Amino acid sequence: MHMVTVVVAVVDGRWLEEGVARTVGEPAVSRGGGLIRDTTSRLCNAYSLKLGSCVAFKAEVLEIEYGLELAKRMGIKKLQIQLDNQAVVQILNSTDGYNGECIHDIEHCRKLIARQEWTVEVKHVYREANQAAD
Repeated sequence: MHMVTVVVAVVDGRWLEEGVARTVGEPAVSRGGGLIRDTTSRLCNAYSLKLGSCVAFKAEVLEIEYGLELAKRMGIKKLQIQLDNQAVVQILNSTDGYNGECIHDIEHCRKLIARQEWTVEVKHVYREANQAAD
């Protein structure tokens, strides 16, 4: 199994807590990325993204979307996505309709996750477990 660990959004050159971004809700210049590791935690690939102006929620969704596309291109058959944003985890794991922020990106992620040729698990990890990506 391979794992994608998503980075917390960086806004205006400093790390941003998701709680602050959700409270403030103001877009800012965001950067992010992730790591693809194997079961022994060996780094297989890494990516960094300049996301433009967006809130942390959208930044994390875009990071996951890119990571899913990259894992698909790498031919990975079993994937676990680990991130510390519980709201994103719940939305991606839900089969309920979604009509909130960045609906098209969420739906694209859900379609990628549901593809028949691989198994994808989206898992919440606490920030401390996400430090490799941070």
